[in-house]
Amino acid sequence: MDTNLLKTIETIYDCVGNQFDHQKALRSFGLAVDNTGLILTEIWPLIGKANVLAVHNIPEDAVKAMISSFVSIENNSMLQNLPKIPVGVPVLRRAFVSDEEHFASAMYKKTSEPWELHSEGVSIFSKGLISVIACGFVRKPNQSEINAETISRMAIISKHYLKAMKIHTKLDRLQTALLSSSDILDLVDFGIILYDKNKEIVQVNSAAQRVLDKMDGLSITKSGLKIFDREAQKEYADILDANFDNKRAAASLNGGLVTVKRPSRQKPFGLLTIPMDISNNDTNPRGIATLIFDHSAKKVTAIKHFATVYGFTKVESRLALEIAQGTSLEEYAQKFKVSLHTVRVQLRALFSKTGVTRQGELVSLLLRSTSGLNLK
Repeated sequence: MDTNLLKTIETIYDCVGNQFDHQKALRSFGLAVDNTGLILTEIWPLIGKANVLAVHNIPEDAVKAMISSFVSIENNSMLQNLPKIPVGVPVLRRAFVSDEEHFASAMYKKTSEPWELHSEGVSIFSKGLISVIACGFVRKPNQSEINAETISRMAIISKHYLKAMKIHTKLDRLQTALLSSSDILDLVDFGIILYDKNKEIVQVNSAAQRVLDKMDGLSITKSGLKIFDREAQKEYADILDANFDNKRAAASLNGGLVTVKRPSRQKPFGLLTIPMDISNNDTNPRGIATLIFDHSAKKVTAIKHFATVYGFTKVESRLALEIAQGTSLEEYAQKFKVSLHTVRVQLRALFSKTGVTRQGELVSLLLRSTSGLNLK
């Protein structure tokens, strides 16, 4: 493959973005095939409508005449033969309409004869139930007929043009999905910070942003989430490192819980980190979600349902609620005037009913229940 052809293909892929730059892509396409005239059009055959996406080296009046020819299928040989034309393969007009029939047609007299255009053809870029995207090509009177080499180059470039358009469509859908997910995440009243597989923060919901704006123990920097409490920062960094470790099996990636002290001396934040969307190779998660629970502001209303599911007694439910809100066992004992031994007996009962073995695991389970999210 020659250098000019590679450069054209590279240019076409560079045109993928918020808006696909068809004009830049089509110009590069045309120059790479001996400056052949090109017109890229989206056509709605059933309603007789067409929209020009880009044009290269075709007279303006000829373009207008070509567009008007799509008003009626009966007068357009390309539309009449559309089912026979494969996608992504440049096809010369004479492949589906004889020269004699073409030169006698009203379409030729309207769209080609006034400008002495010849070597007409088309490459179909997409066929849908409603619309078609077609790249028509023609040669001017001072240009030779399209030869086999030019057709081959057109076929190669058409293939990559189609791929670039598909990539653009996927990116556009992804962007729409991300915007929708952002709106949904803003509905919940706990903070959510999402990391991508490169360990970079890609999304922060409104609740998390409100917490970060207070600068009460948490903030965002270029390197990620910053925790003022050094011990908690190290613990959090270790959790992230462990879950982004390619050498660890997916089954061992459980996230973790970090308690963050606050300069305001209010109840500490709870940071629950969860691996998301485990990849098919069973080694590395695609990303990480960190949930931020502000126990001084949030009411844990889901604990009642959680307690019913696991069969907690009234006293056990009260202990579970306090633990989820960041209350230590010592604080709980003082608050409800019971011995620490009694609290530990109740805690062991919670362990038994939920199937966990440590307090951190219990808190993680409680917070997952409270959030109502399944991010794995």
